[in-house]
Amino acid sequence: MAKTSILPPGRLLQIRECTMGLDLMHYVAASASPFSDRFIGRRAYNAFRRPVNKRTALLVPGFGGGPRSLFALKQTAEDAGYQAFDWGLGTNNGDVRHFLPLVQQRLIELAERSGEPVTLIGWSLGGYISREVARDLPQHVRQVITLGTPVVGGPRYTIVAKFYERQGHDLEKIEAEIKARYDDPIQVPVKAIYSKRDGVVSWEACIDHWTPDIEHIEVRQAHLGLGFSPSVNRIVSRLLTAADKLSEVSEPKNSSAMSNVVSGG
Repeated sequence: MAKTSILPPGRLLQIRECTMGLDLMHYVAASASPFSDRFIGRRAYNAFRRPVNKRTALLVPGFGGGPRSLFALKQTAEDAGYQAFDWGLGTNNGDVRHFLPLVQQRLIELAERSGEPVTLIGWSLGGYISREVARDLPQHVRQVITLGTPVVGGPRYTIVAKFYERQGHDLEKIEAEIKARYDDPIQVPVKAIYSKRDGVVSWEACIDHWTPDIEHIEVRQAHLGLGFSPSVNRIVSRLLTAADKLSEVSEPKNSSAMSNVVSGG
């Protein structure tokens, strides 16, 4: 296999992951403020009692995370008028082969229940699982939104690489298998949120050069704060309400499109 210049995040970026607590505090503060976008949106929503639309979102957690780690993203989806569901499989222990068919079944159930394609939202490894489910079942997927998701190398260019090696996994083999999957491109829109400040997943590994309908959106958050950051949640909200239309925070769609950096907050 050809060598790559991608490396796992360095020690300084890993240390910066400690800022996750700040993102969580910012989210809580923004949610409590009567002047916040989310508070005002929910107040207006409840005042006019608009019916929830038929759109459905399925949320998939990252490695080591479970449904509780997605509470902010779930609330964001619900505020956008979606019916939001977690994957119903507890904690993500990293066993992709085990989870893929289960998430596929969950997706089919939700799509049949709503009568419409489902939006998949995945954080980190959850985004990878979401992408692969969409690759196999595009007829049931409206779009995929990923946060800090490695699309190159699987765990090889992440700080959990050694964990997989200790479990007996051949990382080069995993990378080759993932690369082979790209011969069958994902046929639904993919919105990839990534950060060059990511201390868990190498940001270069988050860049998708294969999906025809891909939008890359760069933010300034650390990996562990992506799902809690108010600015990232605002981006997710816009992507949801825009459905499969161009997002106002993104450049025109193409395989190399990159948006301007979105400031944290």
